[in-house]
Amino acid sequence: MISSRFYEYIDRESIDSDLICLLCHNPFIDPIVTQCGDTYCRRCIEKDIGNGSHCPSQSCNQLLSTDHLTPNPPPRLVVSMLDKLKVRCQLCEKTNINRGTFDEHINTSCSEHQIDCPGKNIGCQWYGSRNEHDEHTKTCLFEKLRPMVDILYRVIENQ
Repeated sequence: MISSRFYEYIDRESIDSDLICLLCHNPFIDPIVTQCGDTYCRRCIEKDIGNGSHCPSQSCNQLLSTDHLTPNPPPRLVVSMLDKLKVRCQLCEKTNINRGTFDEHINTSCSEHQIDCPGKNIGCQWYGSRNEHDEHTKTCLFEKLRPMVDILYRVIENQ
């Protein structure tokens, strides 16, 4: 999940405590189950334990290493519950987005997400919000030149 820094949870108090990482105190991101059965965010536990450290859980003091994390994915039910948590986009203020589809929101419909001009590959340096994109492409010289550039690329490829 690349965009967790762009959302906040709606009704955070109602999130089941079993879905909260004991290290970062947020709902799990990329949850991983340790060999002793405790669940953490992958990044949190990898950062915390290092090789030869003990499980950070109060109820467990088992020796852990990052080698023991990979083969223990969380149950699909946990992942499904996490994906259904409701979030609000901090960029465009849209609410009630399922966390599991938030990346799709950012990549396809968030009006305030910063994107490149489609003409970047031929030299346009514009970078702005999606809601400014249409106006930019109407005046972008690179996009106006694109048909000619495409023809030139084909001619060069055929030589």
